[in-house]
Amino acid sequence: MHDTGRAGKMLEIVKEIAVDLREIDEIVKKYYADIDALNADYHSTPDDFRKLTEEFNTKTQVFRSKFLDNRFKLKDLATPEEWKKITDQDKYLMEVWQRQPGAKDD
Repeated sequence: MHDTGRAGKMLEIVKEIAVDLREIDEIVKKYYADIDALNADYHSTPDDFRKLTEEFNTKTQVFRSKFLDNRFKLKDLATPEEWKKITDQDKYLMEVWQRQPGAKDD
């Protein structure tokens, strides 16, 4: 039997995770651009880099905590079979993302 209430809750969590991932992606892109700018600036100091990294860590900590909370909410709603499908899809998407042209690990 399909539980539409449970499915609806799961879908809302997935949507929230997707929005957060898009937002954190923009934060990461800005961080890399700012690092590149500091690297190019002959007059940048270690403190400039520390400050930038601290700001980045502060901004992303909120998302990391929220992401973990949502992950466990989703897991609590999922059956073991559904959870396996979700995590298998996550692994696949991470592999695809890492193969993107321009990924920082290239």
